[in-house]
Amino acid sequence: MGFYFRRSHLIWKDNIDKRLEKIKREIIKLRIQGVDTVEIDKELETIEKDLKIGLSGMAEYRLEEIEGRLNKCKKI
Repeated sequence: MGFYFRRSHLIWKDNIDKRLEKIKREIIKLRIQGVDTVEIDKELETIEKDLKIGLSGMAEYRLEEIEGRLNKCKKI
């Protein structure tokens, strides 16, 4: 049972890592367009700290928040 839990946790962590990389790519695109991304950069640092100390639920919530902000930026 522990093996499956660990395996699913790793898959879930990979999902968060993929989402983080996608957000970082979007931030680079916004910087090229001249958009200020300081707040989002600080949020990303906080997310990475959350993941290091094991607060994956909080990191997930913050990721969703940042993704929402980026979607709003795309629509403008």
